[in-house]
Amino acid sequence: MRQVLKFDTAFGKHRVCKPQKAGAAGKKEISFLFRIFEIFCNFAPKSKNNRNMKKQILILVIAGLIIATFSSCKDEPALNTMIRAENVIELIDGSLKNIATIKAGHFDHIAGEWTSLIAQAPFRNNGFVLRLPNTVPEGFLMPTAFGVGLYEVRSFVAYDRNGRRVGTFFNRVVKDGVSYSKIWIYAEEDINIYKQGWNLVFSISQGGSSLPPEWTTDKSRIPENLTFNWYFWSFD
Repeated sequence: MRQVLKFDTAFGKHRVCKPQKAGAAGKKEISFLFRIFEIFCNFAPKSKNNRNMKKQILILVIAGLIIATFSSCKDEPALNTMIRAENVIELIDGSLKNIATIKAGHFDHIAGEWTSLIAQAPFRNNGFVLRLPNTVPEGFLMPTAFGVGLYEVRSFVAYDRNGRRVGTFFNRVVKDGVSYSKIWIYAEEDINIYKQGWNLVFSISQGGSSLPPEWTTDKSRIPENLTFNWYFWSFD
C-alpha cells in the first residue's frame, strides 16, 4: 500500500529554547525586587506573618530572575531540513515555464505513482524551497543491517498547473573529472557517518570509473567555492 505523508506548515521547524542574558529592562526589574526584599527585611518587625511574607517576596525575586534569564523560545529551522534550488538550468529550452509545483520523496516511475511523498513546494522565480519534516514515519524507513532505519529523498518531480508530471530535477557539479552531488538522508538514530535526523550527504564519482559513488558527510572532501547547480529534465 502506498504511504503518503501529509504536509504541514510546521515541517522543517522545531521549538528551540535557549538561555538568554537578562536585558537592561530585566536587570532593573530584578534589582527593584531585591531592593524591596532588602527594605522589608531591615525594617519589618519580626513575626511569623512577616517571615512568611519574606518567603513570598524571595520567591518572587527568584521567579523574576529565572524569567528574565531563561525565557527565550522560538521556532527555528531544524538542521538540514531545507532544500533550496536557485537559478535552475533547463536542459530543454523553454521547459521551465510550465512548472507550477515540485514534489519530493520516492517516486516509482514504472508504476507512475509515489511510494512515499514527503515534501512539496511551489516553483517560483526559477527555483524552489523544500522543507523536510523533522521526523520520518517508520513505514517510510528502509531497515539496515544495524537495525537503524534510513530514508533517502530520491525523487524531485515537477508538475504543471493541471497536476501533470512534466519532468524531474537533479543537482550536480563536475570539477577536474570528478562528479559531485548532494543527497538528503534521514536516520532514526546515529549510525556510521549519519547522525540522527536529516543529513546532507555528498556523492563523489570519479569520471570513467565503474566503481559506485562514494558517500560522505565530510564537507572538507568537497573543493572550496564549488557551486552545485540544479538541472531540470523535461519529460516532453
